[in-house]
Amino acid sequence: MKSSKMAFYGEYRFEIFDGVYEPAEDTYLLADNLYVEERSLVLDLGTGCGILGIIAAKKAKMVVTTDISPIAVKCAKYNVKINGLTKNVNIILGDLFQPLRTQKIFDLIIFNPPYLPKSPYDINNWLSKAWNGGKRGRKVIDKFLEEFDNYLKRRGRLQLVQSNLSNPQLTIKKLEEKGFSVEVTATRKLPFFEELYVLTAWR
Repeated sequence: MKSSKMAFYGEYRFEIFDGVYEPAEDTYLLADNLYVEERSLVLDLGTGCGILGIIAAKKAKMVVTTDISPIAVKCAKYNVKINGLTKNVNIILGDLFQPLRTQKIFDLIIFNPPYLPKSPYDINNWLSKAWNGGKRGRKVIDKFLEEFDNYLKRRGRLQLVQSNLSNPQLTIKKLEEKGFSVEVTATRKLPFFEELYVLTAWR
């Protein structure tokens, strides 16, 4: 299952299968501002076509990725193969942390979550799950925030991208309540008064 859509980032190329989220401003903003240490262990949640995990694998010792969509998993595996990173990237089908053991082993967790508020009339399919954040855009974000620190090393980092449409200030507050320091490490203004933020958290 392939499409004619292609994406490029640096030395890498990606095929975007039908039904898989096509890299957009949020993807590239996070990609441009990734903080990946040499030989680190990275977790990329909701990997889509695999772009962020593949970029992270340039420095990381190993990247583990998950996605709820079986189409996205097939697409990501294909892109890992064509970019020659099958030894560095492990792609798993599952919802967020569900397929993983609860272990604080990751140096970095990357997440480009579904953050757009959803209309009750929106189509519900695999592609919509990539952007549909529920009524207030926070359904998946809040679930993630409850669990992520069970998988992050003591001195590990979290990087996620979020829109002003889904209350990034609340995300910052919840992270600080967990004892994390948080910095807005990048922003990008979009049309129609939307703005994207990359949040980097550590403790």
